[in-house]
Amino acid sequence: MKFLVFLNEKASRPETDWAALNRSIREHVSRMLEDGTLDCAHYVLPNRGVCIMNASSHEVLLSQLRSWPAYSHHNFEIYPLCNIFQAIDDNFGRVPPPAGTAAGQQGGST
Repeated sequence: MKFLVFLNEKASRPETDWAALNRSIREHVSRMLEDGTLDCAHYVLPNRGVCIMNASSHEVLLSQLRSWPAYSHHNFEIYPLCNIFQAIDDNFGRVPPPAGTAAGQQGGST
């Protein structure tokens, strides 16, 4: 399962050693990119992050989010993602055929 995750800095954050926290975040993101937990990660100006995260379940996702070094400094917005072609095919299967086509013509005669 893939999830689009936005990390938003909280308005009030606990005091911390910011340099050490940033080094820890850098190492954590690098590790997650290497092991495939993250497909990508980006910084969004002025103070937001975004990534595509892979997890086999919602519980695994929760565990991955809680492992984030700055968990107490961020709020998370999470959106489940699905394959675009499967979504299009699902939509196509729900759309009635256009009138006047062989598939859209009513059967029977008058």
